[in-house]
Amino acid sequence: MFRTETQRLLPVCFSLAVLMAACSDGASMTDVSEVPAATETDATDLLIEPPQGSELEAEPLELEEPETLPEAVARDIDFWNLPLPLLASGSEPFWTAEVDRQWIVFERPGLPLIEVPIEAFENSDEQVTLTSGDLTVSLTRSACVSASGSENPLSMTIAYEEIDYQGCAGPSDSEGAHVGEDADWKPLIISSLTAIDACLEAAVEPRLVRALYPREPGTIGMVLEDEIGQLEECGADLQTGELYFLDPISQQQAQAWISGPASFARAGHSPVCEGGSVLENGIGSYHPSGCK
Repeated sequence: MFRTETQRLLPVCFSLAVLMAACSDGASMTDVSEVPAATETDATDLLIEPPQGSELEAEPLELEEPETLPEAVARDIDFWNLPLPLLASGSEPFWTAEVDRQWIVFERPGLPLIEVPIEAFENSDEQVTLTSGDLTVSLTRSACVSASGSENPLSMTIAYEEIDYQGCAGPSDSEGAHVGEDADWKPLIISSLTAIDACLEAAVEPRLVRALYPREPGTIGMVLEDEIGQLEECGADLQTGELYFLDPISQQQAQAWISGPASFARAGHSPVCEGGSVLENGIGSYHPSGCK
């Protein structure tokens, strides 16, 4: 049997139709119009931008300033309600000191000034002990009469370099605070002439005597002043005039012995002065003025 052309083409067309239908179905599965729209969770919105400028710098860590050791110690030291600073001085050898709630200042003629913070302390009803390195200060609440005769409310000992420096202490604004505060030492002049002359001769240049004060038995100490105001401390034997020491001292150190204008001009050894009280036998004048 022979098939017509139409009959021969029908299978082909049917196959093409099936294929086109399949293609049409596949296209509908990938239609762009059906792709979901971008949302806020899209990757383009999840990009992390780095911080700019100062945002890269870490915030500084703020720490509370610790109290310095002197301030921490100072809160609890009890100086028996005495006004501060406390001033002190002693002799053999001569020294001065100043103490407050934070610092100790210790001075000796011709030696370096020692100024140290208080590192530790001990309090009791009758004594305060302050420590700084190898320096120890002991303040005892008891009446203390200095070598110059002034009264102070405290006795004081400084232990330093295997030496105990002993003396008296008191507040700067109370009676007797400056040890030897303008004591009337005029009565000591005549009995001390041998020692005075020994010190003035050792000083070479003319000096005024600015203070006299008893030392150990048989010895007298004195402060000498030259024409430009420089000071020295001298000590000599009352009987023999043997010289024990002659050392420069500062104005601050001299305040332990003198605080007023009193002076003695020894005839033949001191500057020529006018006025004042002329002592017997022309030995000199006490509290003169117009010296040159």
